[in-house]
Amino acid sequence: MFADHIFSSSVNVSLPEVWLSSAEQEKLGSIAGGLDMVATDDPLVHNAATNEISSWNVFSASWNQLLASLPQQRSLEELHLLESLYKKNKDIHVLATLIQGLATNYQFSDAYTYAKELMKQADYEKQIDVKTLLYVFLHSDDVSLESSTSIQTVISPLLQQWRGEWLLTQDDVSFYQWLFALWNKDYSGASASFQSLRASNYVAVVQAYQKALWEANAQVWAPVYYKDALVSLAFLKNGYFTIAKRLALSALAQNDTYVLPYQVLAYANFLSTHREASAQYFLTLVDLDPSHASEYTFLVGVSQYRMGVYDQALLYLNQVQDPLLLTDVYRYQLLSSLALQDTDGAVRIWQKLLGQQDISASDFQYFFENFFFFPYRTGQPFSLYSQNTQLASLYSQSCIQLFSGQQDVCLYGDIAQWLVQQNWTWLERPLLYLSTRYHQSYLYHVLGDYYTFSKEYAQAKEAYSKALNICDDANEEILLQNNLAKVLHLSS
Repeated sequence: MFADHIFSSSVNVSLPEVWLSSAEQEKLGSIAGGLDMVATDDPLVHNAATNEISSWNVFSASWNQLLASLPQQRSLEELHLLESLYKKNKDIHVLATLIQGLATNYQFSDAYTYAKELMKQADYEKQIDVKTLLYVFLHSDDVSLESSTSIQTVISPLLQQWRGEWLLTQDDVSFYQWLFALWNKDYSGASASFQSLRASNYVAVVQAYQKALWEANAQVWAPVYYKDALVSLAFLKNGYFTIAKRLALSALAQNDTYVLPYQVLAYANFLSTHREASAQYFLTLVDLDPSHASEYTFLVGVSQYRMGVYDQALLYLNQVQDPLLLTDVYRYQLLSSLALQDTDGAVRIWQKLLGQQDISASDFQYFFENFFFFPYRTGQPFSLYSQNTQLASLYSQSCIQLFSGQQDVCLYGDIAQWLVQQNWTWLERPLLYLSTRYHQSYLYHVLGDYYTFSKEYAQAKEAYSKALNICDDANEEILLQNNLAKVLHLSS
């Protein structure tokens, strides 16, 4: 919420997700922190690839560089809020915004499900750019990597319909015809299709493709599969993962010891949330490319965490010793430990994390949430705090020292401490500020409790109603309903 790291889906691609938070309250950090959350106005407009390949055998660019070539995403917290709002209100405008956000974050399975729901509505085309829907359908499971015709079977009817309704330009049609040709490695047919492309939103991927072709053709000694692999890398960097995977599999079919296609498949599956496949490819890469074994092992751990296999996540994360990855390792160890309800292990990791130079505002937010806000929202005692008061004090002090120019997260911590002390005196102004800015249900919840304490029942009713509208926790929802009923009774 407070920090922009990008891995969350990034290692310094800067993501509000240094954490990976959603149903599991995940948030990503620099390397793992931004994989699922980056923000762009158009998920189809990607930065041109700028990384050079030092040899034809291995992708030499770092994970950091790869993420830097992809667009910024929405935070998972934003998506979670949008999804909660849509489920409660079934608003078509919220649904369209949610689909756009999911597509931008490469959460194609959910985006596809919601896109099918949107397309049942009358005049759905007025709510969303249909190019976003094409992007989602391209990455759906309906497009089989093993089939030579599935891409056309899925996409062509949509092209015909939306072009006929003047919702697509001829450039849009030519772009997908280009992808159809590449799907079956028809490079000459592909060249004929993209020659006429002029739309700005396709320039980056076309330039990356041309660069890959130029590099492949310049190496007259290179094997045939070299071209497939370089082109697959170009599409990976530009967010067209289905095309990248199809061409990478073609390269592997020709040489199953070639490292680059495994890298493309590992990262493409990871970024598009196919965690089981990504974990298998990263494990293969640990042996094939030992120079990057630490990073691959880390991403196996992250994949296991995302699949909910928390003990296996810890098994792999504990093997990572690279100091450049250590902060992100701690973050995922923390998330996995909490998921396993190992609070003692989590506290030990919080202690280690506090000593990291690259600790972020999001790390402090997550600490304050778990020590204070999460138990408060469900009426539970502050057990973590009562057992670790010194650690809570250290986090509050360090927050002020590290983020003196960024007061929001420290204010978050101040409110948390006041909750424990039941000191309601100064809560109204900071709660109004934070709840309006960050829209967390528990902030509105606390605000409602403040107004109830102050006997300002109209304001309490409004705050509780806002909390209920975005609440995603069943226990908190019961508390909020009871509080709202109490306020209505007191004000009658």
